[in-house]
Amino acid sequence: MRRSYERALDESLFLDIEPMNSFRDASKELSVLQDTVYLETEVIPLALFQRFQKYFPFKNVKSVDTQIAAVRAVKSKYELSLMRKAGRIHQHMLEDILPEMLHEGMSEVDLSTELFSVMVENGHDGL
Repeated sequence: MRRSYERALDESLFLDIEPMNSFRDASKELSVLQDTVYLETEVIPLALFQRFQKYFPFKNVKSVDTQIAAVRAVKSKYELSLMRKAGRIHQHMLEDILPEMLHEGMSEVDLSTELFSVMVENGHDGL
């Protein structure tokens, strides 16, 4: 696991999860590589694909986009709880905070800037 090792341990059903800094780390752990790799072909950036292929020289690529989309469509209790929390925060912003910010003559840019600032202060990640 490259990005969030702790999150992977918490959320994954896989028993054997190891931290890694690069694909090179992961490639050292494999003794046999299959000819075919299954990827999310609709969303993987070309640079990531090429980096992956450098360390795992597979011959064929097959799509698992449909299967992954089907899995992601069904939310876990954990995901649903996060969505509900986000909804409560969003409702609070729209119903309690936003009306107090609005005033006559305010531009959309001014409102957006002020609202974004308050959203970040309330936990928004900025994306």
